[in-house]
Amino acid sequence: MKEINWKELNKGLLLIVFYLLVLPTTISGICQIASISLQNKTNYILVNGSIYFIMILLFLWIYKNTIFEELKNYFKNWKHCIKIALLNWLKALLFMMISNSIILSILGNIAKNEAANRMIIGNNPIFSIITMVIIGPFIEEMLFRKGLKNGFKKKQQFLIISSLLFGLGHVLISLDLSSIDAFIACLPTLLYIIPYSGMGYFLAKSYYETDNIFTSTTAHTLHNAFVVTLVLTSQIIGG
Repeated sequence: MKEINWKELNKGLLLIVFYLLVLPTTISGICQIASISLQNKTNYILVNGSIYFIMILLFLWIYKNTIFEELKNYFKNWKHCIKIALLNWLKALLFMMISNSIILSILGNIAKNEAANRMIIGNNPIFSIITMVIIGPFIEEMLFRKGLKNGFKKKQQFLIISSLLFGLGHVLISLDLSSIDAFIACLPTLLYIIPYSGMGYFLAKSYYETDNIFTSTTAHTLHNAFVVTLVLTSQIIGG
């Protein structure tokens, strides 16, 4: 028996590449040609909103035979799904807190992805709550969990590969490709793949244990809501 279903795996990987590279690069190019400034809040919201809208439509088309059935089963077994989501999120949160603290003590700087998110939350709090707490978790779970699960026959293969790709997707922003020296200088920040991959591992567990993408989406939503609340609270207290 083949351990990897390459057709399903390649489909999942293509979706990740499309979301992380192809779609934003294409839309960014269109904005440059049309002289649309992304520094403008309205333009920023419209452009990013269009990316999320395109991805959701794409998921509904590709997974139309299963996504609504999973949603139905989620509401039918919501107590069990939420219990699994909560337990795995708490484990993930503990792992992230410990690993982030260790890496921060070594590097002296938080992950660039986290720094960027804090800035976005400060600049566009309402849009950030909608995208980071509701839309973003669903899209990322569809990409890194549902899009990859059918590619692997063994549980641990799925959990490990899914979590590593999830972690990599969150540290790509750390890479500076402007020069060789700049690239080498930013390599230590890739250590933050550890906490992000840890989170990805427990999210994947949530999905695998219930075979329902909305369980891992719930865990992901809990985490993002927790983080956004902390950032907004600190900004309010800080003035």
